[in-house]
Amino acid sequence: MERTDCLIVGAGPVGLATACLLRHHGIDCRLVEKLEEPSVLTKAAGIWSRTTEVFDSLGIAQRFIEAGSLAHGGNIFGEGRRLVHLDLTAVDSPFNFLLMLPQHETERLLAEHLEQLGGKVERGRALTSLQQDATGVDCVLGESKLRASFVVGCDGAHSTVRKQLGLAFEGRPEDDMWMVGDVVIRGPLPEDEIFVYLAEEGTMALFPLGNHHYRVAAIAGPDHDPDSQAPTPEAFESAILKRGPAGLNVSQAKNLWYFRIHERQVPQYQVGRVFLMGDAAHIHSPMGGQGMNTGIQDAFNLAWKLALVIRGQAGEKLLESYNIERHPVAEKVIRGTALGTHAMTLKSTVGQHIRNRVMGLVSKLPLFQSRVPRVAAEIDIHYRNSPLSVEPHSLPHGWLFH
Repeated sequence: MERTDCLIVGAGPVGLATACLLRHHGIDCRLVEKLEEPSVLTKAAGIWSRTTEVFDSLGIAQRFIEAGSLAHGGNIFGEGRRLVHLDLTAVDSPFNFLLMLPQHETERLLAEHLEQLGGKVERGRALTSLQQDATGVDCVLGESKLRASFVVGCDGAHSTVRKQLGLAFEGRPEDDMWMVGDVVIRGPLPEDEIFVYLAEEGTMALFPLGNHHYRVAAIAGPDHDPDSQAPTPEAFESAILKRGPAGLNVSQAKNLWYFRIHERQVPQYQVGRVFLMGDAAHIHSPMGGQGMNTGIQDAFNLAWKLALVIRGQAGEKLLESYNIERHPVAEKVIRGTALGTHAMTLKSTVGQHIRNRVMGLVSKLPLFQSRVPRVAAEIDIHYRNSPLSVEPHSLPHGWLFH
């Protein structure tokens, strides 16, 4: 039987980040992925400041910056005028921007770094079952078996690991159907800013990917075909022209699909020696681009703890802090993105008008301008309620050190 210190299931950005972080700490780990080939879809396209800081701790932040494009601001338009402008350069981070990079590029760069660390993605290997005891986890991967000291499930919203643990994925779907895709847009749009349009036909967001390429997400109109998996390129491009500003030229729509937002979270991130993170543990509205970033923060939180335990430098009780620290973070993300999504998708004309008035006034407040970018960039997260945290004044003199 094959053996490893840690088996990571799922080679999306979160699984790849987990493998890189564990290898960085000198831990033997295996990363398996059921898909035979890497994805070529844009999917998550925004890397916030805190995630770039994680990449910097691995020595690879510059590779990502050079591969992507930088967004320095965000805008919300409604009723023919700009309601909100956010300055992302005010974020207190060395990486005070939103790094726009298609997910397949993020995965490629992480996979390359993993290989430099001596690891690899083992493709075409699907986990079918697992069973754990006091010292490890026996995993079935197709025709082979593997025993791991620990297992980390990063295998997405339909997680096999989560199902094997018997954990409920509690939550609900939203009513609106959304459409998403990649297009080329030329016109009066600065390519270092994000644009959201609260149009009568439905909300639409434009995310610049560089060289006039954009990722676009929009509420599907009432005339969309409920039996179709994706809008036609013509319908997608037409929706952008109707909802966006005048003077746009839209072409080359591709990678199109419909999706419905789900807000779900498992009740716990750890069952014995098995852990969940990323979409396997929590899913929510893409509002604010928090999903992949939250998952990579999960990985950063757990990896160093696993490394200490595997090396025998800490007891297994340390691992309990992962759920204690990270579960409330995703709860807050789910609440915040749901609130934002509901505000952006009001159906009542009166409600929309009130929202626009309030949004325009509130966005001018200094607290709003400082707080919202910090929350989005994920640099304001703290673990003051963690068992690992104590107030400085409660420590004996001389015990507090860096």
